[in-house]
Amino acid sequence: MGKGVDHTRSLVLARHRERRGQGVPTLSVLVGDVDVASWCWTGWQGAVATPFVCTDAIDHGALLGQWLSSGDIHAALGRELAERGAEPGGVTREEFGARLGSHAEAQRPRAFEQLSAHVGWSASLIAATASASDEALAAWVRDGFPHSLAELASALRTGLPALLVRAPRAASPSELGSLLATLLAMVEAVPRLELACALTEAQLVRWRQEADARDLHLVREGLIRVEPAIEDPKPESEPPGARRRSRSSQRRAALSRTAPANGVPRLEYDAAEFARSRAELALFEHLQTRPRTRGLFALNGMIPEPFGSRPMEVDLLSEPLRVALEIDGYHHFRDATAYRRDRDKDIRLQRLGYTVVRVLASDVDAELELVIDTIDRVVEHEQRRRTQ
Repeated sequence: MGKGVDHTRSLVLARHRERRGQGVPTLSVLVGDVDVASWCWTGWQGAVATPFVCTDAIDHGALLGQWLSSGDIHAALGRELAERGAEPGGVTREEFGARLGSHAEAQRPRAFEQLSAHVGWSASLIAATASASDEALAAWVRDGFPHSLAELASALRTGLPALLVRAPRAASPSELGSLLATLLAMVEAVPRLELACALTEAQLVRWRQEADARDLHLVREGLIRVEPAIEDPKPESEPPGARRRSRSSQRRAALSRTAPANGVPRLEYDAAEFARSRAELALFEHLQTRPRTRGLFALNGMIPEPFGSRPMEVDLLSEPLRVALEIDGYHHFRDATAYRRDRDKDIRLQRLGYTVVRVLASDVDAELELVIDTIDRVVEHEQRRRTQ
């Protein structure tokens, strides 16, 4: 059932933040009532004191322009450039700023090239920062997107402000597709960016009809369904000796009723909050529906073996068969550190006597029969070994 907003803050959006901290590109996709989604997301950002920007712009250029200007990024870049530029020259930031502004227009490209070697920024970013307008910075990001966004994030020690984009109800399928393509490109360029999108269920359904498997997987991993507030129903009068319904069954019944207008909104995020990804949960639930594999695997199973600062966790673990099933998103192959960590984990599991099976999360979406066939063959092999 839907969790309360406070519970959501500690479990859902915090989980997304944890993924971003690990360098995993994560777009929080809040589906349902857009106003309720905005309330929940801005409340979370305010609670953790994160600077953020909200916009209804879905055009690529307008979205970037509003975010960069509203987030005061141009001014922050100016302060950062002054600090970096003043240090090697032995001057104050004010003196550096005065020198930077004193160059004639024709001299600026050469001056920016020379400064580039000292501060570690490209000459084009320095030029955009030295400009007197937010629009120059926005144009620089648009022209070099998404690589320019990655450079911008690297240049700012204070980080980029969080962003929530509210998809207008009147957005066409092509506009919605373009918006999500922009947002997914942003989180891939800057995995630590706090980025969210609020859209209706109907919009999500329309987008899914045209999206490719990779984008579907990325959106599914960040999906959060927004539900209206639900008040606990009053206990029904029952004959003496009759068994009262459990609180959970009362809650399920309440879901079918109209929520009070003045209630507190909720976000629905139940078992998925404990899974690393939607693909893990989808595969686990599918295995549970099949007599052949029902009850064989535990979701996010723990093994009492240190791995980093925590016990080792396996996406789907069959302790009776000693099978460790790991679901890999595409990000597992983009980062060398993450790739080496996975290989180290495989070796440790094998030393402990586990058979390690790795499948692609995108295959859980697009090639489920192939994934299930692989799992069935491993299960059959391990079961046969134990009966010999």
